[in-house]
Amino acid sequence: MSLSSVEGRRAAAILEETVRKLTFLEAISPDTVQHRDELTKFVGDEVSRIIGDQRLLEQRYEGLISQRSKLRGVANKSRYKLVQTEIEGVSRTLRNSTKNLCQNLKDNPDITENLSKIQRERQHLIEIIDRTINEVRALHS
Repeated sequence: MSLSSVEGRRAAAILEETVRKLTFLEAISPDTVQHRDELTKFVGDEVSRIIGDQRLLEQRYEGLISQRSKLRGVANKSRYKLVQTEIEGVSRTLRNSTKNLCQNLKDNPDITENLSKIQRERQHLIEIIDRTINEVRALHS
């Protein structure tokens, strides 16, 4: 299908407007190098906090297991049951903490690399559109 001269100029104008909008988006996009440390620190702080909580839970669990092993016997049966119940609670919390840590690590990929990829893809798209504009103009000048 061939475009008329008017349609060609109209298509070129629409594509030029698209390039202007993409260029504007590029101008207002965050500078990944400038914000990389900030983004890394934010994500790293959250992961570090979760790992710290995880470590405390593991220590608590270990202490309870040790305490439970010392409570063997008929005389300590009620205390043993209380410790066992607490172990189950800490175990559940530890399991949820592990899930949370895994989810957080999965949900927070390399933000800097993703932003850089978006910028590269946008620039590539602008180049393709510019070539298309030149071809349309060459055909309908």
